[in-house]
Amino acid sequence: MSIESVINLPKQSISVLKERIFNKFPLLRPIEKKRPLMTTLQYEAIFPFVAHDLYQWLNANEYTHILEHYEDEANRFKLNGFFLLNKGTLEGHYFLFTYEGTWLYNNEPLNTPTHIQERINQLVCGSYECLIYKKSLIKENLFMDNFERLQMEIAGIELPANELMIYLEESGLDGNAVYNASSKVAKRAIYETALSILHSIANQPHLMKNYKQDDMTVSDFAKYLQKRIDQLELKIRQMPNTDSTPSNFFNLFQ
Repeated sequence: MSIESVINLPKQSISVLKERIFNKFPLLRPIEKKRPLMTTLQYEAIFPFVAHDLYQWLNANEYTHILEHYEDEANRFKLNGFFLLNKGTLEGHYFLFTYEGTWLYNNEPLNTPTHIQERINQLVCGSYECLIYKKSLIKENLFMDNFERLQMEIAGIELPANELMIYLEESGLDGNAVYNASSKVAKRAIYETALSILHSIANQPHLMKNYKQDDMTVSDFAKYLQKRIDQLELKIRQMPNTDSTPSNFFNLFQ
């Protein structure tokens, strides 16, 4: 039995009625779920930062701000967000952050400005890299600089900080600038910097004994080094050298 036959209204009127109900009670509007692009661990770690960015952009100082948690019992998922209440009109506005890296306004997609989406992309990709390299999802790691990111890529090889800074400069990177994991250009430059360092060591065999692990012979280290060089060269060849327009499709697997 259809809802139209129960209340004896045409489909067009039913649609209008549904829309009126959703406008009056926006959290009743079904949320369209897509493929999630982050784990719950990532989601909880980056939410405070993306929420702060959106709140600042909204410039909602004249509103009462309340933290919200939306729970869908049927699908067993929870979304974080915040609720803004106009102190004068008592009109409410609901903002929820999704696992796809987008914001919803009253359960519908919110068209956020470029700088907001860029920041979300950066945090999602940065948190993903932290998990790959077994780094905790704390602020210091989520907002690491290029120097720290390079150290992750050449783990086990210790060079003076000023030398690493020079290598980064030669690849067009400021070592003190915040690393943008969502930028293909920045990631490629980190790989190219690491590759330059490994090539330098490979071309000076007498230095290899300074970097090999205690349980590894110089010969084994040379093989490991060449394998790592081959991996980086392959990654670099497969990566684009330009960045596309920011979107909610993240460069997670490059």
